Amino acid sequence: MRLDTPIRDYLPDFDVPSIFGPGATSDDITLRQLLGHTSGLPRSSPCALSSPTPACNLTLPQALQRLSQLGLLQPPGHGPQYSNLGFSLAGHTLAHVTGTPWLQALPNDVLQPLGMSHSFTSYAAIPTALRSDVAVGFSYVGTPATPLDDGWESPAGSVFASADDLVRFLGFIFEALRGDQATNTTAASARVADANDNNSSSVLLSPAGVRDWIKPHVWNSDGISGFGLPWELFAGYGPQQQYTFYTKSGGMRGYLSKLGFVPELRSGYILLQSDFSDGFDPANKLLQDFVTGPLEAALMAQAAAKGQPAPPLPADVEALVGRYRLVDPYVIPLPKTYTVSLVPSGVPGGWQLQLQGWSDPPPYLVWDPHHSLRDFFIGVNPSAPFNATCDSNQQGVPGPLHFVRDATTGRVTGLEFPGLYYGSTFTRLP
Repeated sequence: MRLDTPIRDYLPDFDVPSIFGPGATSDDITLRQLLGHTSGLPRSSPCALSSPTPACNLTLPQALQRLSQLGLLQPPGHGPQYSNLGFSLAGHTLAHVTGTPWLQALPNDVLQPLGMSHSFTSYAAIPTALRSDVAVGFSYVGTPATPLDDGWESPAGSVFASADDLVRFLGFIFEALRGDQATNTTAASARVADANDNNSSSVLLSPAGVRDWIKPHVWNSDGISGFGLPWELFAGYGPQQQYTFYTKSGGMRGYLSKLGFVPELRSGYILLQSDFSDGFDPANKLLQDFVTGPLEAALMAQAAAKGQPAPPLPADVEALVGRYRLVDPYVIPLPKTYTVSLVPSGVPGGWQLQLQGWSDPPPYLVWDPHHSLRDFFIGVNPSAPFNATCDSNQQGVPGPLHFVRDATTGRVTGLEFPGLYYGSTFTRLP
């Protein structure tokens, strides 16, 4: 399966009415758009929430028939529109193509290879001997919530998992970001779709596949939140940097959960709550502040203890310093003029380039070859370490930052910042 292949190629009967005209119909919806919440589909599956267990007892043909009675809320790929329906459809498309039911495919291809022995695709799948370990969930009114299986909606969120298993899941991501080919718990026969490989059966997901997975898919108009595949992205600020938290949250029938991490720091957190009280959001904020505060400081001190010498200035660094204007195709409330400055880095004899368009939040690090977290950045993007081409970590996605030069004169005329504000281009001002 390919992420950018239309779903109709896999499910010929998939047809959702559209009022948006040619080129903006359900024929154009891809697997990537389903996973990244840009399909234009409604949020919820076409099932009655008050129906008995399972909550959405439909077959795939029945679900497709009900979808044909709905309508797209916006053109596919137009922008973010959160959709549990899209995720359910993605899971059942995979099941249809492979011939393996979703509730069987997820344990076989993901949970078991990662050693997640206390994770199950439904309450019914939990062995009787382990059910006493399941935390009792409580409803909004404080009464015990009865666990229900979700039937056709299961791919959108019905997994029961322990905190220890979710740590294993994060560990797999962090090891892959360090460039390891596979963890020692990754079975060679595991199969997960890789956007860069049509035959991705050798490992659970290659480091290149993980790096493709851990990046933004679309940003909201506020410029600081968005979606990945399926990550919910939020900007956060540490003492030295702006980071993007990659998170995934869920809430259903007495349970709330959130997994969050910062790729550059290879650090994250897991928050599980068995009721709907008001403590969830403050706890989440406290954990995020810890990751970008004390934890970042500890990692920086650890890396700085290696005692790397400060590197020399590049010969033409002064040619890079100056004012740049953001060429922004989107109407978003952002400064249009930015300044690239050469400033001390805090390391004796060290320096760094910073990009700044306002006084708060702090400037974005453009280039610091002695930055105390450079080992962590290189681990996220080993193909582009800090060197004369520069490297950015804006929006949590390390990638080369290119200064654009005139082909004839060699003069710097602008810069391209792939990870900043949808992938932006800046022109240099006189």
